Amino acid sequence: MSQYQNGSKVPFSKEEQGLIEIRMNPSIYPISVATWNLMRQVLPEINKAYFHITINWKDANFRQSEHSELARRLQTLGSLCYAACFKEAPPPTPPKDGLSFGDWYIGQTVKVKNGIYSLIGNASAEGQLALFTGLGDLFPDLAYYSSMAMVNPEMVAFAAKYKKITIREAFEMKENDIRDIFESLNSRLMTDSRLQQATEDGQKIIAQLSP
Repeated sequence: MSQYQNGSKVPFSKEEQGLIEIRMNPSIYPISVATWNLMRQVLPEINKAYFHITINWKDANFRQSEHSELARRLQTLGSLCYAACFKEAPPPTPPKDGLSFGDWYIGQTVKVKNGIYSLIGNASAEGQLALFTGLGDLFPDLAYYSSMAMVNPEMVAFAAKYKKITIREAFEMKENDIRDIFESLNSRLMTDSRLQQATEDGQKIIAQLSP
């Protein structure tokens, strides 16, 4: 389901440690959401599939030494999105290669400069940020809120008071508290002219691309 780009090192899909990995480009949230919605119609089983949200900066990289706090806040946002969307916490899963569902990591990515594609970064130190907090129909919400938070990181400033919220811990919070957090996020979105415009334009693009 990836958009083919001549010279790109990113495959359409590949088998990754026993899983089928599907990549979607371009990484612009409304197009990715529209693509995800189409995939769900063609392959309903994807509603029960786990996924990573990967985030890149155009002219910079995530660095473990500089951006671990932002990554932690985005991970907390992902946990709260999960708890707001589902009624039950996922069953505990053993970590695979040191990564458990609900975690985040920084690793290699592909970027293009002057028409040339190249791999940059290295595992756990520099590159793209991946949030492993998604399941099925949570994708649109997680893609939207994480994209908006990258434009205005102050959106996730609320997470500073938490050391870390795992998905299971998010389910221990009161529903009213989670609702208040998202009401505050949505209010902040509507007071930022760039985010408000991006939201309105994104909704129009998703509607136009809907099957």
